[in-house]
Amino acid sequence: MQKIKKIEFIIHKPHLTKFIDLLEELNLSGYTIVENVIGKGTKGSMMWDEITDSFKNSYVFILCEEDKVNNITEKTLPFLKKYGGICFISDSYIIEGRS
Repeated sequence: MQKIKKIEFIIHKPHLTKFIDLLEELNLSGYTIVENVIGKGTKGSMMWDEITDSFKNSYVFILCEEDKVNNITEKTLPFLKKYGGICFISDSYIIEGRS
């Protein structure tokens, strides 16, 4: 079991490509994207049957060592301020099932 940080983002889908470009510039070893995230938050409901992508969200998460968190958040904060979105950071653990 390895302790690691999990950084999660909810990004407006129309800006997802720009966000991916930003992540690529950070030379991350990997990230995961789940498109068309639905739910309800302080700004109302996001449902799966929205007419256009303009009202849809995507979920992006990154697992990284603690020493990389500040760089990632410093680089992504201007994006979030400009295009909207939210970021969560938490402690996590990796348990691998392969040898």
